[in-house]
Amino acid sequence: MLVPVVGILLAWLVLGETPALGEILGGMLVLAGVFWANGRPLRLPPARPAP
Repeated sequence: MLVPVVGILLAWLVLGETPALGEILGGMLVLAGVFWANGRPLRLPPARPAP
């Protein structure tokens, strides 16, 4: 999911391309989604008691 963000950063650093405002905002949205998804605690089902 981070491929577009890395691609934009590498194009800026290596090729000297200037990202447009939409690309910057889209990259920020992708990063926010990744951080939000990884920040939520994992919900495990309750353990069953042993018979």
